[in-house]
Amino acid sequence: MSERDTGSETLIGFMSGDEAPADTLSSGLTVIGQRYEILGLLGIGGMGSVYKVKDITLDEVVALKLLRENLILVPGMVERFRQEVKLARKVTHPNVVRTFDLGQHDGEHFLTMEYIEGKPLTQLLAAEGILSAARATAISLGICTGLSAAHRAGVLHRDLKPDNILVANDGRIVITDFGIARAAAELGVERTGRAIVGTPAYMAPEQVEPDRASDGRADLYALGAVLYEMVTGVRAWPGNQSLTVALRRLTADPPDPRDLNPEVPAHLAAIIIRCLARDPEDRFSDVEALANELAVQGTETLLGAPVRIARPKTQQAPAPRARTVAVLRMRAEAEDTYLAEGITEELIDSLSMTPGLRVRPLGAALNLPDNLTPQQAGGTLDVEVVVSGSVRRAGDNLRISIRLLGVEDGYQLWAHKYRTTASLALNVADEAAPLIAQALQVELDTPTNPSLSKPEAIDLYLRGKQAMRDGWQLGMTAALRHLEKAAELAPNHPNILAAYAQALGRQAYLSEEDDQAALLQEGLTVAERAVQSGPNLGEPWMALATAKLYDEDAAGAVEACREALQRAPGLARAHELLGIILHEAGHPEGALEHLETAASLDPTGLQSRWELARLHALLGNWTISDKLLDIEVKEPNQHLTQLLTKGRLGLWRGREPVVDLALMDSFDHPVARFGVLVMSLLKEVIRTRELSPVYAPLIQATVAGVKGRQLWVRLQFQAEIFAFVGDVERCMGTLTSVVDHGLQDVFWMDHCPVFGDVRSDPRFGPLREIVAERASGVG
Repeated sequence: MSERDTGSETLIGFMSGDEAPADTLSSGLTVIGQRYEILGLLGIGGMGSVYKVKDITLDEVVALKLLRENLILVPGMVERFRQEVKLARKVTHPNVVRTFDLGQHDGEHFLTMEYIEGKPLTQLLAAEGILSAARATAISLGICTGLSAAHRAGVLHRDLKPDNILVANDGRIVITDFGIARAAAELGVERTGRAIVGTPAYMAPEQVEPDRASDGRADLYALGAVLYEMVTGVRAWPGNQSLTVALRRLTADPPDPRDLNPEVPAHLAAIIIRCLARDPEDRFSDVEALANELAVQGTETLLGAPVRIARPKTQQAPAPRARTVAVLRMRAEAEDTYLAEGITEELIDSLSMTPGLRVRPLGAALNLPDNLTPQQAGGTLDVEVVVSGSVRRAGDNLRISIRLLGVEDGYQLWAHKYRTTASLALNVADEAAPLIAQALQVELDTPTNPSLSKPEAIDLYLRGKQAMRDGWQLGMTAALRHLEKAAELAPNHPNILAAYAQALGRQAYLSEEDDQAALLQEGLTVAERAVQSGPNLGEPWMALATAKLYDEDAAGAVEACREALQRAPGLARAHELLGIILHEAGHPEGALEHLETAASLDPTGLQSRWELARLHALLGNWTISDKLLDIEVKEPNQHLTQLLTKGRLGLWRGREPVVDLALMDSFDHPVARFGVLVMSLLKEVIRTRELSPVYAPLIQATVAGVKGRQLWVRLQFQAEIFAFVGDVERCMGTLTSVVDHGLQDVFWMDHCPVFGDVRSDPRFGPLREIVAERASGVG
């Protein structure tokens, strides 16, 4: 493959003699006021977006902070923004980001600041874990030096936190974002009715209480909280970012960091506890006094031999705030839809492997209405930036345009055009992904896929993936046909093998045929080949996790899921699968974490929400469960799953389900036919609270020809129905059958509401212990 860069257009797969395209693209970057060219997105905060820009006039890279459009209309907000600049310019010090200018263009207000090459302390803590006492002390001294300069100038920070502390590449510690600062002389006392300003996890008690004064010692409290986090790996006041977290410190004593990390020196622990004192009078009198004590600590630490401390296994530091991204389905003519979706999915897979990004899966984009603009689509998906594009065919060639937009302001951060052939279309994703990551100021860490030299294999692979996305209404027949042939042509390509293994597993799960065991074994073999070919990719491990789960190896599936997430932290399917397994094994907290992560990554692909609804119902959280089940669903497959889940959970409470037989009859598939049977049965059973003999053949039909996990689900339905009508004998018989078939769902046995009387049967306990033993290896 040869490649020529034409400035804004890249030719992929063309030799030097080929004709260059006529349509070229400008740099694609937004220019503000003809002076600042946007080079990338640095972050999004409470007051607006921060961009890395080039000052065209001075030929210098700076940071530009743009005030949120919806804040401009708030009375006094522009003046507050102007005040921020005036205050920040009073502070000139190497440990404080310099503020340059305040500007306005086309109704937008912005300020420019010094651009620091480095990363926030949040990222350092996420990457390195607990810091040694010496390292934490050195960083804290740098913070003290910057705060001292600010306080001497009469400026308070009042929102000091790891996100606002930069660790420069040259080792300098720099405080940024004095966005809510006030001159100490003008601040006075915050009274009732005034806004409480700050981040709850780091706010001093006096910032929470409306009738107390707030001075420079509030910054010392926040520094103590930051220092605590550096030496323990967790926040002093854990929990979500809400006011209730801030209120805890009003009655609780400051935590001792040595309770989590005994290696913290006593002197340093005493400094932290004093900084976190509830009463400002019990803290250090000023920054200089704190710095003096830290200097003593630094000397003592350096005289010793500080060692690297591993994070305690039971603790987990808060992850840095990831940038949220959606890659929208590329526009294309109908015959090229499979190509457009394939490129889109490849981009998603590449970007999802970057720790600093949270990327919506393809399903989220596919479920959006076609008439939305990229900005509107980004708002619907609740992301900060979107990638959009188009695929146009010109004879045997393709012209592919891709651009990156900020959702809040519509600024174009990056754009490029590619000219290639269909057989090399996937290489466009490999070219574009690192450039998109660069524009988002993160470093793409994606292993390179082996290139596909056979155009037919690429075409079959993309068509097979599209057939899998079409869902189980059509089954996996078409997908298997395409992917099996693609795997024959490219027997060592990890993503082709992973897709083929996924299709085999899905076909085995849905199959009513006797060849289910053969399908499962083949899927497991192909998934293992995929991992061998691409051990550093997330998709092969995800395929292996799926194969192991269908093969009733839950512990192996958990291990493979975690391997997948280590390589691709944003892989929604891996979070969902891991959440399901942990749920069944009796680990509800871990299950909630992963299922909620899956739902947040894929807010419109709602499968994880039905599992969440079931889990919350088993926990007795019916209000949450009902809200999850009432989400509006338009996609027929999801609607069917929603109705089945509603019917099942309705049985647990004796609520008659809504039966949409027309919808169910529209699916010519075993699962849909099962849905028709179950919903009709549930409606009658809940209405009459008895099970007529006429339904015996119907109940038997629900499990006919089914094996594996699909059989578990159906037998669980049966056991619940028998328990609901008080038929303990048939319920116990069904429970014995499902346990004999390998059930591992101990949480269901322990918490299903209809088993109240059944659990007192002497046969229930031994069955429960068998299931618990199987689940014990999962954690």
